[in-house]
Amino acid sequence: MKIISDKSLNDFNFWSGAADRVKYLTSDEMDTIEQMLEEQYPDGIDETELNDFFWFEEDTIAEWLGYSSFDEIMNRDDEEGSEDDDDIIEDEEDDGDYIDLPIYSEQPNEDGSYDIKGYRKEYT
Repeated sequence: MKIISDKSLNDFNFWSGAADRVKYLTSDEMDTIEQMLEEQYPDGIDETELNDFFWFEEDTIAEWLGYSSFDEIMNRDDEEGSEDDDDIIEDEEDDGDYIDLPIYSEQPNEDGSYDIKGYRKEYT
């Protein structure tokens, strides 16, 4: 059975690596990507293909948003952060209400899997 849905990217429920990737994008950036996807896929795109696009096409996403790589998007908060931001993070760490989320390599291994480059804290 084929089900067609018309929804904003901001309302889409991403999964796996795509869910990790969209956490770095703002609502405005998601709107920009949505406009580009509408041009690329005038007849629409299925959920799996959309999810895979966000999971595996990080270079295209970065380019559409004016960045040289997705790593630049992921690290922009580090570059723009101030000393006050560090104080806030330290306060949150004291609460202990966080989970460690993996950061995956951008390129797949020969078997299609991805290496974990490190972890980032997601505060709950």
